[in-house]
Amino acid sequence: MTSSIVLFRRLMAKARLRHFQAMVTVAKLGSIKGAAEQMGLTQPAVTQLIAELERLTDCQLFYRHDRGTRPTELGLRLLPHIRDALAVLQDGVDQFVLGLDSTMKTVRVGAIEGAINGLLERALPTFTHQYPHISVSVQEATAEQIGALMASRHADLLLARKPDVMPQEWMFSSLMQDELVAVCGPRHPLATRAGLSMHELGNESWMLLPPSTEARQRLETQILDRAGHSNAYRQLQTRSFAILQSMLQAERLLLLAPLSIIRPRLNGGQLIRLDLAESFPLAPIGALMPIDAAGESAAQILKRFLADFASSRP
Repeated sequence: MTSSIVLFRRLMAKARLRHFQAMVTVAKLGSIKGAAEQMGLTQPAVTQLIAELERLTDCQLFYRHDRGTRPTELGLRLLPHIRDALAVLQDGVDQFVLGLDSTMKTVRVGAIEGAINGLLERALPTFTHQYPHISVSVQEATAEQIGALMASRHADLLLARKPDVMPQEWMFSSLMQDELVAVCGPRHPLATRAGLSMHELGNESWMLLPPSTEARQRLETQILDRAGHSNAYRQLQTRSFAILQSMLQAERLLLLAPLSIIRPRLNGGQLIRLDLAESFPLAPIGALMPIDAAGESAAQILKRFLADFASSRP
């Protein structure tokens, strides 16, 4: 069995970007012919690239059959890493090209979903109009990924809640308040009720966010447990708000979620915020920046703009 060190050295010595591009393109299209057309090569050339990569990795990466080409189990294991490597290279090239223009500044932003839906979605159209010389690159990240971005310095500005453990070389400033809200579809019987109690909410069926989320934990401890109901929910849990919205609109279901995430759907009328007798505050969403950030960087310009925008349009 080839060790990881030997395989890595072999790829570094003999593999080319064309090999990786061929693997990703063939897997995406399921066809040597289609990949060849997209890459501007002949079919034999693409076939040879795949064969060479299989020799370098010492394993079969694709099944060939009459209906096309599909990755083997080993191919599927390798594919995400090849895609990520090519994506990082593409991002690096983009940043390099932008850097060739001395008038263009770039800011790399890592943001949790609440910051994207609750703030960036509203603020960036105005920002990009006012600051056309600043290029903004936004990467959506979970709370765990925010920590990794802080450690790697692969972002100039992070928009998230303040970490439990704050690195000494980073600073946090609050931008916008947040809270948990209970929502339903427009046709739900509780949509027009006022001052709903925890007991009334406990009698309803709920959609669930994953167990690791604060919304899920507080739903169970502050609503369902207090109402004497611990099983009043559907056995479907997801982070996809497209799925959640579809379920809420189709059936008599409720959802507890951060206002920052759900705001666009409330503004659009797809979902209705319930009038609760109690509130469920959340830690605010803020900006994280390295303490040693340069004087008037693009990140600081964007941070200041977001602070002003959030205070004037909560």
